[in-house]
Amino acid sequence: SLLHNLVGIVHDGALHGVWGTTRDITPLQRAEALARGQVEALTRTVGHLADAPNLDALLGHVLYEIIQQVDAATGYVFVYDPVANMLSLHTSVRDGQIAHGPQPDDPPLFHAPFPADITPAVARLRATRQVLITSAADSPFRWPGTAAWHRAQGNREVAAQALLAGDQLVGVLGLTFRARPPLTSGDTVATAGHQRVN
Repeated sequence: SLLHNLVGIVHDGALHGVWGTTRDITPLQRAEALARGQVEALTRTVGHLADAPNLDALLGHVLYEIIQQVDAATGYVFVYDPVANMLSLHTSVRDGQIAHGPQPDDPPLFHAPFPADITPAVARLRATRQVLITSAADSPFRWPGTAAWHRAQGNREVAAQALLAGDQLVGVLGLTFRARPPLTSGDTVATAGHQRVN
């Protein structure tokens, strides 16, 4: 969207010219919509906090809100084991359904812990603390053995973000998109994951 501003140049009571500016406000509108969505999601999440029987249920509701907000097809939370340097699938949301642990139709890689350094993705996520968006079809950051699953699911792009407690990696948020995501690589999806834990 464009915002137009025009100012008339009047001399001796007559219009002698017009000075104007045009500004692309699409990024501003997108940021405002994202902020409104975050407030709404936070409100719903706080409501779930009182109703959630345990932390796993709350995590499922938070992940559900994230994928709704960014219009993702699926969302995954992988938990990081720093001693073994491994990631394990903890929670996922697909088609509105929250699941804990790997599901039968998840990629085979997700059915057991796997090395965090299987690709350079996690190192980049830790270093930048920003969303990493890559092609689901071909990317040096895509996890091995997932290409056929992405094709079968109709996923076009994948986004990931490190979940941090202070400077410590505690997990990875993964999102899949069937259309172009409303995110850019400079965005932050899971802001709460970046808060310092004291």
